[in-house]
Amino acid sequence: MQCNQCQKVILKGKASFMNHVLRKHLGELGQNSEKMETLCCSEYSGIMTCDFTVQSSDLEEFKSHFVRHFKPKPTPKKPKRNVNSDRDIYGGFKVFCEICGNFPMKFIKGLITHLDTKHLKKKEFKCANHCDFEGNICDESFKTIKDLTEHITKHLKEHQKTLSFKCSRCDKIYQTPRQLLRHERQKHKVFAEPYQSEVDQVQNSSKPKFVVHVQI
Repeated sequence: MQCNQCQKVILKGKASFMNHVLRKHLGELGQNSEKMETLCCSEYSGIMTCDFTVQSSDLEEFKSHFVRHFKPKPTPKKPKRNVNSDRDIYGGFKVFCEICGNFPMKFIKGLITHLDTKHLKKKEFKCANHCDFEGNICDESFKTIKDLTEHITKHLKEHQKTLSFKCSRCDKIYQTPRQLLRHERQKHKVFAEPYQSEVDQVQNSSKPKFVVHVQI
């Protein structure tokens, strides 16, 4: 970029050009405040479509306007799309904390974080207080959170063996909602509403199941 005031060529980009004009020309103009003149933005910025004009007595206003042409505009952050926000990822299997009434939690990771934060000093953890496998009849207890969550994960795997999740667009059947979700994205290019087992799909057959987004 070339400075219209001194014909100097600035090779380092808009930010360097802006700083050059502010320090070299507008800075010197501020030191000679007794000299009154008209400041035209196009003469300093090189942007001929800008007709902003003020007197040198309003130098700070001119600087503020000049900088707007060269400072990068902040790009608004796009909200993260969480396609799993309402999804029953474990197919009906619930994890929770009956100790303090925190029910339900979406993931086993959430249970681990909760126990580490709220109940770390607890000496015994009962399975029945944290998952609903077979109606909370498991009487196993553990001394550490790690042993508890490993045990709950075994219950989850047993629970998922009883489920089947069928794709509504082809004949593929999967054991977990996560596997079906991956198949829907890769094969059919869709984002789905919460998946249901075959029994639930029959009961809720009148409800819309999918919101389709075609990737171009």
